[in-house]
Amino acid sequence: MKGTIMTLIGAILLGLIGPIVKVIGGEVNPYAINFYRMVFAFLFLLALSPLYKDKLLGLTRPQLTDKFILGFLMAAGFSLWVAAFNYAPVSNVTLIGVSQAVFAGMLGYFMLNEKINRVEIYSFILAFIGLVIINPFDASYSSGNVLAIISSLFFSLMIVFMKKRGKVHTFRTLLYSFFFAAVFLSPSLLLENASPIPHLGLILFLGIASTGIAYLLIIFGLRKVEVEAESLIILITVPLVGILLSVSFLGEQLVPRVIIGGIILIMAAIVVLKGKTMHIA
Repeated sequence: MKGTIMTLIGAILLGLIGPIVKVIGGEVNPYAINFYRMVFAFLFLLALSPLYKDKLLGLTRPQLTDKFILGFLMAAGFSLWVAAFNYAPVSNVTLIGVSQAVFAGMLGYFMLNEKINRVEIYSFILAFIGLVIINPFDASYSSGNVLAIISSLFFSLMIVFMKKRGKVHTFRTLLYSFFFAAVFLSPSLLLENASPIPHLGLILFLGIASTGIAYLLIIFGLRKVEVEAESLIILITVPLVGILLSVSFLGEQLVPRVIIGGIILIMAAIVVLKGKTMHIA
């Protein structure tokens, strides 16, 4: 029960990202938002590092390279995910984000030589139908929808990379990944509207609560909850929280085809998650 509660709280914090980014709007560049988010998350974890037994220094070159790659994938996935909220409703972005579980299953076949059974093939077809119903290339929100799809691809690459390397989520992995992600995102400070001052409080919350604390809770929850169960909690909670808040407080309208397509995507992801691992940003 304790692990489930920790995972649920972490997922709720992740679900707050979309509505908060909507409140910030275009006043702070989305890529700069992610830079500050990674910096604050890194500093938060660094402050906690004396409390953990993980050996933070003395990494081998292969270990450092792995975390460098994870940082790049994290920077790309997080940035495109946050940018998508500037061009599409929260419901579109969060529901399309569920597709990362399906993409990871597909990539696992090509990159890890994982076997795909008939049920998983049906789930891939189901996911395709869900995306078609959502119609991500609809002129109204095509930019945001496409960014959400690409971010899901980066997240699925991160899942597959970690599986290939036999990696597990640890405090040290998070710390270094946040650090390298911040390094990759540092050029965003040269973009227009890069100052965090207009919404410093919200950006601090994104970095510390919706990133640092959220992922700590999730990795701790993983020690007490089966991977599949934790993934399902995140899979359902993140879009649900985002949609409820955006509809209740931001006045976003629910489009029936998006909800129907999203439900089909969730069904497809649940099938794929049997024996798979998922990670949502």
